[in-house]
Amino acid sequence: MAGFQQTQQVMSDSSTDTIRAVLLGKTGVGKSSLGNTLLGRDAFQVCRGLKSGTERCQWADAEVDDVNLQVTDTPGLSDTHRPQEDVLKEVGKSIAVASPGPHIILMVMRCDGRFTEEEVMAYVTLKEMFGPTITQYMILVFVGADAFGETLGEQQREARGELQRATGRLKLIMDEVPQGRIFAVNNKASKQERYQQACELLNMMRAVKHSHGGAYFQSEITEEVDELVRPMVQKRRAQGNVTEAEAIRQTNTAIVEETGGLQGFFTKLGDVMTNKVIPFMKKAIPIAKDCYQIVKEVRECNLM
Repeated sequence: MAGFQQTQQVMSDSSTDTIRAVLLGKTGVGKSSLGNTLLGRDAFQVCRGLKSGTERCQWADAEVDDVNLQVTDTPGLSDTHRPQEDVLKEVGKSIAVASPGPHIILMVMRCDGRFTEEEVMAYVTLKEMFGPTITQYMILVFVGADAFGETLGEQQREARGELQRATGRLKLIMDEVPQGRIFAVNNKASKQERYQQACELLNMMRAVKHSHGGAYFQSEITEEVDELVRPMVQKRRAQGNVTEAEAIRQTNTAIVEETGGLQGFFTKLGDVMTNKVIPFMKKAIPIAKDCYQIVKEVRECNLM
């Protein structure tokens, strides 16, 4: 993408049985419900009614099919009804708890509704912040598959068929993600069916991680945030005589809940967000508006 100045790299994990996944998408699309489906429990608060959607970063992990699955639920990247300072803080926390970098980006959209300007904004902002290669770590997850059939198999087939007929910006986004990385989810399914979906999506995540040799995504922003997080993990491990996994869990919980005397950490995190993220968010606005105009023009042409 023109004007992108960040350096990017991927780093290998010391563990082969850990997957860090980050849920991204517009506010209220169903990220928290998807996270609960993946983790097999109600780890994330799901807001309903007039005030729906994640406003705070959430993090949880679980052992799923012999994998330590760590899931970060993020607030909407283009949430315009909240103060920018609040949005930046929660985005910073989301990057921090996925430190040192995510193996998978799950871009969550609805497959039973229109592709909105907010979804375009979220996708463009993501690429502006982290660069175009972020799409190589991405899986497009479409929630609301229950609208396409009775059984999970029918829902997958019908949803994929519908998505293959997509036009405009949605088609362009689908073309930017490696072929085949599309998954439809029914978060309203039975507990057994939700577990089946979680295992199927986890297998896709395993394949993505394997395609990168076990590496995770990292950019200039994630590197700077990791430099703030790593000393806290090391300190907790040394003082508490705990495993690295437990030290990470304690650190991430403290970051999400803003406990444990982390004022200095949040001050430094705020500086990184202000200096690194705000310029890219501002740049994303006109790009997203142009992209959304393409969607409208294509839709109008199709209606003629």
